[in-house]
Amino acid sequence: MTTIAESSKIENLKSMLAEMDQALCDEIEEQTRFPRREHTGVGGELLSESNGQYIYSFTLIEPWEPQDDTPLLVANAPTPISCTVVNSKGNQLIIASDSPLPQNILQQIELCDDSTELTKRLREVLKKVDEGEATLGSKGFGLFSYNEQSAPYNLVFGRLRPHPCQLKAAQMALGGEVTYIIGPPGTGKTFTLAAIALEHLRLGRTVLLTSAWGAKQGTLHEQNTAAARRADAADVLWLAEAH
Repeated sequence: MTTIAESSKIENLKSMLAEMDQALCDEIEEQTRFPRREHTGVGGELLSESNGQYIYSFTLIEPWEPQDDTPLLVANAPTPISCTVVNSKGNQLIIASDSPLPQNILQQIELCDDSTELTKRLREVLKKVDEGEATLGSKGFGLFSYNEQSAPYNLVFGRLRPHPCQLKAAQMALGGEVTYIIGPPGTGKTFTLAAIALEHLRLGRTVLLTSAWGAKQGTLHEQNTAAARRADAADVLWLAEAH
């Protein structure tokens, strides 16, 4: 049965999500006020087609190296065509599109950053937030109290000897519900996370790892796969977002 205090906290979360939605809406409106720079590519070539994804390569008139997964719009298409950057280096650009590009677009394409696309996606995700019975979202925001116990597990850190802080962080993560592990680059955060994930696997649990950075995802996958193989604990399934 939900208490008055819990109801108040639930309403606080809804209010927080509403404020976040409004902030994202304002950001989208602000971004649309600025003119978008267009980048011209020529000599388009279809590299592959699979599962409704069309991969094309273009030669850019001027060098431009956007980050991978950057959302783009084909500005000179009769109707807007969305695509994303697969890879770029110097004057070479590879993009992915959900629809085939017309021949005239292959001859010359005008691309511009779709700076609002990621923000729009985030708005849609926020509208579908359902944290379930675990209420980890509310706990993560500090609206609900959560278990902060430490578990004395015999963790596997591979061949390396963990720092006491790494061991403490891993034990807190395994014994509690919400754990924040913060540190500068090179201090072993990913290494510690791999040990935590492996211990969950050894206990027969399902583990979901996610990261905003593709390079970090690769590091997580490599470390967890290697650790799981050494421990003969479980198979590691690697899922990556399709371009």
